[in-house]
Amino acid sequence: MITQPRISEGRANQPAAEGLLAKVYLHLASSKVSGSPGYDFVPNPDELYAQAKSYAEKVIAGQSTFALTPALPDIFNIDIYKKAAVTEHIFDAAVDRSGDREGSFSKLPNMFLPADRPMTIAYNQLKPDSAKMDIGQGWGHFRTESGVYFSYADNDRRKTQLIVSSYTNNGQTYQLDISSSSRPFTRKFIDPARIGDATSANSPIIRYSDILLTYAEACGPTADGYAAVNKIRGRAGIGDLQPGLNIVTFRNAVIQERAWELAFEGNRLFDLRRTNTMEKVLVQQYGKVITSGAYFFPIPQRELDTNPLMK
Repeated sequence: MITQPRISEGRANQPAAEGLLAKVYLHLASSKVSGSPGYDFVPNPDELYAQAKSYAEKVIAGQSTFALTPALPDIFNIDIYKKAAVTEHIFDAAVDRSGDREGSFSKLPNMFLPADRPMTIAYNQLKPDSAKMDIGQGWGHFRTESGVYFSYADNDRRKTQLIVSSYTNNGQTYQLDISSSSRPFTRKFIDPARIGDATSANSPIIRYSDILLTYAEACGPTADGYAAVNKIRGRAGIGDLQPGLNIVTFRNAVIQERAWELAFEGNRLFDLRRTNTMEKVLVQQYGKVITSGAYFFPIPQRELDTNPLMK
C-alpha cells in the first residue's frame, strides 16, 4: 500500500507522493514569482508556497523511515543502500546488476567515469587509508563543469568526499585536472561489484535532502527555513547560512544550495527553468548556447494544425 513508508526498493510510497506534491507546488509558486515563461495561469503564489511547505512538512515530521544519512559517502553505498540501511532515498528508479537486459541493470556509472583506465579510489576521499574500491572505467560523457567544481567551498564535503579528483591504477596515482578531458567526477554513481557494464546504481528521484531544501525555500527566511537549510550545510561542513537575509536573497541561497547538494542528479535544469535563470546561468556564467526550447519544447505543428484552439 502507498501508505506504507517503504514497501520495497523503487516502489512509490506516501512520503514519495507527499514529497512530489511539495516539489510541484514549489515549482508553480517560484515559476510565477520569477516570471518564468508559460506560468501566467498560476494563481496566488503565496498560497502555493504554503502548500509546498505543508506537504514537505508531512515528509519531514510525519514519518520516521526517512532522514538525512550522516555520512555523505554512505548515501550512495550500494551495499548498504540495497539493504534499506540508508535513510536518504525516498524514491528512486531501482536496478540490479544481475538483470538480463539494460533497464533491469544500469550503465549510469559509465556516463560519469573517465575512459582513461580502470580506477581504484578510497571509500572516503578525506581518509586515504579507508577501504579501497575498484570502480572500473567509463565513457566520460557527463563531465564536471569547472564553474560547478570551483563554486564549492574548498572544505565542502560534497566536493571533497563526493567528487573524485585522484585515483590509482597499478600502484600509480593519477590526478584529475578540471581543465582537461579527464576531469574530476562524481562518485555518486559507482558500483565496485559491477558485472562488465551492468551495475546496481539506482537513479535517485527524491532524496530527503531535496525535501528539506524544498521546505526551506517554501518557508523563506523564518526560523524553520533556516533550520532546514542549515541541516544540509552542517552535514556538508560549511557552517550555517548567513542570518538576516531577506526573502529573495534567502531563497536564492537555498536554490544555490540545491545546486551543490543535488549536483549530477538531474534537478538543476528544472530549478533554472522555474527561477527564470536559464540565460543568466547557462549563457552568462557558462557560455552555453540555448534555444527556444530551453524552457518548453515547441508544440508539434501537427498538433497545432489539428486543434486550432491550441496556442
